[in-house]
Amino acid sequence: MSDTTIDARVGERLRASRLRAVLTQGELATALGVDRSTVAKWESGERAMTVSALTRAAQVVGVPPAALLEEPRHSAQQQAVQLLTSTLEHRPDLLPPLLATLEQLLGQSSHPS
Repeated sequence: MSDTTIDARVGERLRASRLRAVLTQGELATALGVDRSTVAKWESGERAMTVSALTRAAQVVGVPPAALLEEPRHSAQQQAVQLLTSTLEHRPDLLPPLLATLEQLLGQSSHPS
């Protein structure tokens, strides 16, 4: 990740936080009073966020502003569990297909080729 710009790293964290909050780019844009393309550019690192925009975005997605600036301290597994938990809180109807997928993946990993 050292080859990426600070804007790209902030954008990646913004995207991850937005997804954990189960928001679309459009929903975040509406909450911030900006165009959806602006959110897309922030997330891709094409456009830098102002301090004000970063602070407001962090509030909307429910993280402290520092979470968008600092390297994450959680493992990929912890982040996946947090994302799944947050998603299932908002969409409990996704639990059956999720469990079926997990069973399929676990079944494949227990039978090495």
